Amino acid sequence: MSRKKRYRIKRRNRMRRKNEAAKLRLLQHELLSYMGETLLHIQAAERQLQFCISYFFPDDKSKTIGEIEAQAEADRKKTLGQLLFLMRKRIEVNKMFDKELEQFVDDRNALAHGFLRIEGVNITSVEGIRNGAKFLEGLRAQAIYVQKTMRGLMNTILDEKPVSEEDADYMKLAKLIFFGGK
Repeated sequence: MSRKKRYRIKRRNRMRRKNEAAKLRLLQHELLSYMGETLLHIQAAERQLQFCISYFFPDDKSKTIGEIEAQAEADRKKTLGQLLFLMRKRIEVNKMFDKELEQFVDDRNALAHGFLRIEGVNITSVEGIRNGAKFLEGLRAQAIYVQKTMRGLMNTILDEKPVSEEDADYMKLAKLIFFGGK
C-alpha cells in the first residue's frame, strides 16, 4: 500500500471519529435539554400536588384563611414523599394511583440523586443516551399525569365545567381515584 493511500485512510478514519464525537455531543446536549424540560414538568406536578393538599385538604387544625396560608407555606418546603404522606392522611387514595405516585417519587428521586446510576444510562454512548431519554420520557409522562389528575380533582371539588374533553376525562379519573366514582 502506498504512503499516499495510507495517509488517506488515516485521514478518513480521523474524520469519521470526529463526526461520531460531534454526533455524541449533540445527543448529550439534547438529553440534557430533555432532562431540564422533564424537571420543569416534575416541579409543576409537585406544585399542583402541594396546592391541592394545602388548600383543598388542609389539616384539621387550620380553621382560618390565615392558618391555611401558614400551613400552605410550610407545605411548600416539604419533599414530594412528605406531601404524599400528608395526602394519604387527609384523603383516601386509590391503591393503584398510590402505587403510581410511589413510582413517580422513585423515578423523580432517581433523576435528582442518581441519574447516571440508572441501569443502562450513561452519556458516553449513543445507547446509554437513548436509555436515558427513554427513562426521561416515562418520567415526564408520569409528571404530566399527576399534574392533570390533581387539577382534575380540584376542578371536581370546585364543580367546574370542563374546558376540554381531556379535562372532563381527568375529572372523571379523579372522581374514581379519590371518591370511588361517586
